Amino acid sequence: MQLIISYQQKIKEVKEAFNRRFPYLKIEFLQSATNTSKFYKVAPNHIRLGQLTGALREGIITIHPEDTVTEVEQLFLTKFGLPVQIFRSTEDTWTEPGDPDILPLKQQNDIGRSDTQFYKLKSYRYNMLL
Repeated sequence: MQLIISYQQKIKEVKEAFNRRFPYLKIEFLQSATNTSKFYKVAPNHIRLGQLTGALREGIITIHPEDTVTEVEQLFLTKFGLPVQIFRSTEDTWTEPGDPDILPLKQQNDIGRSDTQFYKLKSYRYNMLL
């Protein structure tokens, strides 16, 4: 998949394109909590990419299903100066992939699908017992 990264593009647009390809993964764009802080907070969806850095390097990013979470996060940072974090669907919440960061996006997405479907089945069976 290819994503066009431009100054005027909204975060929401990139997130939606990423989610269409990897529905059980979520990409979040991060902004520094303060100018002197090393901690980040999630940037709101309505913000334009250029507002995150002030000096965005525009271009195209190509993401392959074989790329790892770490590789994609590093690509956004080194090529565009955009800090991002990728999360995986786990049961009824989003979590960082953790140690399996080395697994390809496709496999991460498959794990998220399995976890989510298992949770839904487990919840359905539990509700049937009530």
